[in-house]
Amino acid sequence: MKKYPISKKAIAVAIVTTMAITPFATLAPLAGDSSTAYASEVEVAEVRSEVRELAGKVTTIYSTFRADTSTNGVQSRITFDAIRDNVRDTDLAEWQEIVNATNGEILELDGDAGELLFSARFVQGLAEIFTNSNPTSLEEDLEDFIAEFEDGFTNVFPDISIADLFVIANQLEAEFRLNKPFATDLSRNNIRAYLEARVNAVAARNDNELQAMLDILSDYGITRDGVASMFIELRDTVAPADNQTFSNTRMQQLAITLFRAAQAFEEQPPVVQPPGGGGGVPPVDPEDPEEPETPIDDEEVTVPDDTTSEERVTDPVTGQVTVITTVNAEQLAALLDGEEFDRVSFNLTPADGEYAVLRLSDDVLDVIRAANPDAIIEVATLEGSFAIPVAELDYTSVDISVNEVDFDASENQVTPVAPVVEFLVVATINGQEVEITRFNAPVERTITANDDLSNNSVVVRLNTNGTITGVATKRDGDTATFTGFTNSLYTVVENSVSYSDVPSSLWSSEVINKLSTQYILRGFSSGDFRPTGTASRAEFAAIISRGLSLTGGSTYMGQFTDIVGNEWFMGDLVAVTDYDLIRGYENNTFRGNNEVTRQEAATIIVRAMELLGYDFDLDESVSYTDFSDSADVAPYARESVTILSQAGLIEGRPGNNFAPRANISRQEVAALVERFLVKADFLD
Repeated sequence: MKKYPISKKAIAVAIVTTMAITPFATLAPLAGDSSTAYASEVEVAEVRSEVRELAGKVTTIYSTFRADTSTNGVQSRITFDAIRDNVRDTDLAEWQEIVNATNGEILELDGDAGELLFSARFVQGLAEIFTNSNPTSLEEDLEDFIAEFEDGFTNVFPDISIADLFVIANQLEAEFRLNKPFATDLSRNNIRAYLEARVNAVAARNDNELQAMLDILSDYGITRDGVASMFIELRDTVAPADNQTFSNTRMQQLAITLFRAAQAFEEQPPVVQPPGGGGGVPPVDPEDPEEPETPIDDEEVTVPDDTTSEERVTDPVTGQVTVITTVNAEQLAALLDGEEFDRVSFNLTPADGEYAVLRLSDDVLDVIRAANPDAIIEVATLEGSFAIPVAELDYTSVDISVNEVDFDASENQVTPVAPVVEFLVVATINGQEVEITRFNAPVERTITANDDLSNNSVVVRLNTNGTITGVATKRDGDTATFTGFTNSLYTVVENSVSYSDVPSSLWSSEVINKLSTQYILRGFSSGDFRPTGTASRAEFAAIISRGLSLTGGSTYMGQFTDIVGNEWFMGDLVAVTDYDLIRGYENNTFRGNNEVTRQEAATIIVRAMELLGYDFDLDESVSYTDFSDSADVAPYARESVTILSQAGLIEGRPGNNFAPRANISRQEVAALVERFLVKADFLD
């Protein structure tokens, strides 16, 4: 237990930090894996109920936030994960600078190094709890934090314990949750005004312990500006304004998404869910011997024809007939009322030569969202189907179409074994029609081929520049199913790949050939694969991008000093950085030629798992500590190595070693990516 030479002044800084860290937590809730555990289940010895209550609130809000599959939700998680990483990378000296930077508006510490250290460690400790803890380590984190700082408080104020600080935090949390946040305006003035209103509301409750601590602030002339300044310093440290990831728009988006999660918070203890973020089965109430009902899994509601109407529109120039199907919102609401479903399906049956379009108005989209905000909307035609989460369709109205088109694929140097199908989403945004070509959550599509497909059949995207991009494909009879984040023209081709240095006796031969057939892996011009060779960061970025069928939503902005912009992997680099799967270094370099270590690969794959948001069926009895060399795993990678081990996606090397700092081989990359894509249901 650390001892600090502290006074009322240093404790005043700690109180200000507690007041500031609560809105800070609104921008950065408890982090960790995507499993759901609740602090209401955690019992921290000799800690007042306020500690557990606040932890339970934040954990519940975090779980709701993590489960948000909307466009804003996915983007907000990317921003949040970057905040979490910045908190991890901020050292004690930088936390001291935060305290120093606000001294002028809070108080003077008279240059006492011990008081400054106490205040900085307090700021650092709270920030780490609210951003670095995962639910399973919460008990230990709280115990360590209280043990470190309890003596300082009780020595100065025998009647006020550190746990009493959580009274302030709890009351502030309730104020933030019940009132509109400053998410729409993150300026200093608005932050100060909002904090002042919330603190005043808390002070009006006349809580004795709270008032005693507020009196300390008053004794030292600490103003609401001081509290706001501490928050602003925290925000600017973990989310620097000059970083594109933390643009004002993205921070506002994150604040709004977290506030919505907080609004959804219920005072009743939530149902404990199994690891991986899945829905789970509610536990049996000890007073109710009846077994819980098994949740409905992938129940589908097919919308009948009498709920829809059709309009035929003929293009005056081409003569092309388009059948536009619209939906009666009231009839759909009656159809969905009381139903338990995961998917709403629309079957479109235009005549030969006609195009089919499903038009969903905002009223119809609202009906589906109200019935199930996680629902999937499926549009099916004879050529294929398109399944997209309703959360991805946050527009005034949306046109969805799946149509065979007349396209000469020979220009892309392929021979299709299925129709060329255009998957199209056109949204109305501010009165303008905009084609949506990229999604924040994966969407599933199918193409019906001319005949039954083989193990060498793979879906490809037909690019306008005459190239193709392979897409991870599952096959069932004449149906190819593929999942990704983009819209375009797709078809199915046959592709068979083998390498001179990958004999069938090699342990990795099957996965290497499988991913190469899918265009995810590539060999060298000499015809070999070099399975025991290493993989560079550029190569790993390309493999992840191809495996998930990613495309960048922007052009290269020159954020890396060692990337010109014409490198062979540029498209893949933009894609994986847009989705925050691979990041650069502190000096703004990417180092594409650097070799990837096994722990770096684990971290990137876990980010991909979080992007997908799927239930990966984790075995919580497994940990990185099970490896003999667990002490060699870097702190930043321990959670990722644990998650991949729990998911059964990665194995150790001989001697039960993980070899975290060893370079991952190309065949190990093949095995890891193949297991991940199969587990994610992207591949057979």
